[in-house]
Amino acid sequence: MKALKRLTKHDWNFGDVPEDELVACCYWEFARESASIRGAVEITKTVYANQGIARPESAEREVFRSAADKAFGLLHSTGFDSSFWAELPFPETWQSVDKTKREKWARVLPKIPAPVKFPPFAVTNDLCIAGALYGEARKGHVHNPCATSAGVGSLGRNCNFSLGWKLFQCRSANPFSFRNCPHDGMALGC
Repeated sequence: MKALKRLTKHDWNFGDVPEDELVACCYWEFARESASIRGAVEITKTVYANQGIARPESAEREVFRSAADKAFGLLHSTGFDSSFWAELPFPETWQSVDKTKREKWARVLPKIPAPVKFPPFAVTNDLCIAGALYGEARKGHVHNPCATSAGVGSLGRNCNFSLGWKLFQCRSANPFSFRNCPHDGMALGC
């Protein structure tokens, strides 16, 4: 069984924390309770300590690089710069950090990264792409194109696609080969 750590006054009493340090203090103290963040800070401190030191490539280095990427990502999601975590004596209590170092982070609000938003589906102006997409979408309706979920479309069970749609499909597949379109003759009355 792990030995219990005796709590100091700074572990539970935050009444002496200046108001302009409360946000940083809150994040700091919350992070002290997170095993993931403690591990990420430890890795980040190792990265900072080894900056500029040339090392040969190895499997261990690749594993560490992957762990460092995850650590930086986790710390980035807190909204504070990695130097906040790496340059201060984390995981000591906020109030035990030197006052001049704490003041650097006073009034700093975390910049929580916004989630990535993907653009909505966009309609293409490329007739080749539009024709291909239309053709793929219609493959499931080849046997009865006018059927609806109710069974029969408004034009009846055996209706055909209009000649205009056939021309659109054919020309969309290759807009520069009008002469080779098997439906062109029908459209022109030839």
